[in-house]
Amino acid sequence: MLTEKFDHTQLIKELGESIIQFEKNFPLESFRAGEYKQHPSVTLLTCSDSRMPVDIFGESFNRIFAVENIGNQYRTAEGSILYGLLHLHTPLMIVAGHTDCGAIKAADSNFLDEPLAIRNELSIVKDSLERMIYHSGIKT
Repeated sequence: MLTEKFDHTQLIKELGESIIQFEKNFPLESFRAGEYKQHPSVTLLTCSDSRMPVDIFGESFNRIFAVENIGNQYRTAEGSILYGLLHLHTPLMIVAGHTDCGAIKAADSNFLDEPLAIRNELSIVKDSLERMIYHSGIKT
C-alpha cells in the first residue's frame, strides 16, 4: 500500500510513450488486417513479480504466450496453460521462477489477515511447497 502521495502523471506519460513506440513497430492497421495472428512458440508460466519480466527472453511479441500469477503456480493457471499448448500449439512450455519470491515467503508464513483471494492463491502455493518438501525427503 502506498503511504506517501504518489503522482501518477509521469508514470502514465511514460506508459503512453511506450504504447506510441509499440505502435510504430506494429501499426494498428496490421492487427485489423489480421496480419498478426497468434503464433507463439513458447507457453511461459512465470511469476507476476515485476522483477521477472517476460522480455527477459528478448522480443516477446507473438513469440511468447505468457501466463503470470503469484508464485508461478500451475493449478490456478491450468486453463491458460492448456490454451497455449492445445489451441495455440506452442511446442515448448517453460516454467520460470526467480529468487526472493514474495509469494513463496508469504505462503511460508501466517497469511490469514490477507484478503480471501490472496489467501486462496497462497494456500495453493503453501500446499505445493509442502508436497515438494514431503516428496524430496527434506526434514524440516
